[in-house]
Amino acid sequence: MAHAPAASHHRGNDPQVAVSGNHILAIWTAKGGGPFGSGPIGVSLSSDGGKTWRPGRAPAVASEGEEKTGYRFPATAAGPDGFHLVWIHAAGTERSLRHSRLGFQSQAWSAPGVIDPVICACCWNVLKVDASGTLWVLYRDDEPRDLAVASSGDGGRTWSLRGSVGQFKWKFVGCPHVGGGLGFPGAAKSASEFLVSSVWTGHTAAGAAFALASRDGGKTWPQRVELTSGGAAGRHTDAAALSENHAAAVWDQVSPDGPSVHVRFTGDGGTTWSEPRRLSRPGRNSTYPRLIAGHQRYLVFWTEKDSSKQSFLRMEEIPLAATAR
Repeated sequence: MAHAPAASHHRGNDPQVAVSGNHILAIWTAKGGGPFGSGPIGVSLSSDGGKTWRPGRAPAVASEGEEKTGYRFPATAAGPDGFHLVWIHAAGTERSLRHSRLGFQSQAWSAPGVIDPVICACCWNVLKVDASGTLWVLYRDDEPRDLAVASSGDGGRTWSLRGSVGQFKWKFVGCPHVGGGLGFPGAAKSASEFLVSSVWTGHTAAGAAFALASRDGGKTWPQRVELTSGGAAGRHTDAAALSENHAAAVWDQVSPDGPSVHVRFTGDGGTTWSEPRRLSRPGRNSTYPRLIAGHQRYLVFWTEKDSSKQSFLRMEEIPLAATAR
């Protein structure tokens, strides 16, 4: 069984990796006859910490016309019971959010289940697993076109649709091609204690990026702050939390010297946020930041292009003590 060749990937539609001990899963959308050349999920597995790899089976939905089906914008995470995968299932006119699980010792994925039967067609998804084993998904809904949260406390067998993040009630026919970020403290027993999210919405003329926080599992998001200042429009975002009170949000925006990456922090659970801090260097094309929290620090990664148009992966480490400056 050969590895499936990758379809056209780009930032925002990245291959994904999940890790649990020595078990590693890498997934991507393979080439196929679905929308924009998409096909099944490509799978590669390692049981020895990445020393050796083997091709894995792909999750499959039993339906007619599978050769014209796209498994798009997949996201993966490792839970206590195995690897979990969500994707946009594109078959005919269907655009649904699906889930499947692969046990660490299993050869085949569980039968895919439907999380939400009607969603947006091409925005990236986020999948996280909290300390209790609950699955959390951030995805762009269909009506309204807000980012929304769903969760499962039984390994993906059943799902609770928790609704829009921020209740922007954005009415739009089309796809903005942009997802968001979702985070919670790794030490929390459940993410229902504190969730932080970053979103982009086009409900205003120019669109805007926001950070929001919830203390009831995403049912309500009472506080929201526009991430940018000075009239700039933020777009690609991510969010993470170190504790039930301390979180960060990152984004990119168009600055006078080109696209740039910025960060803001909250120390009171999202009620107030620090002023924006620029992370990227002047004159560098810096986009698509990603954020990780842990060990009393944040790690920010982003794509940077220099004057020769070569792309680099940049990283910035921000200790908790430095977030107050």
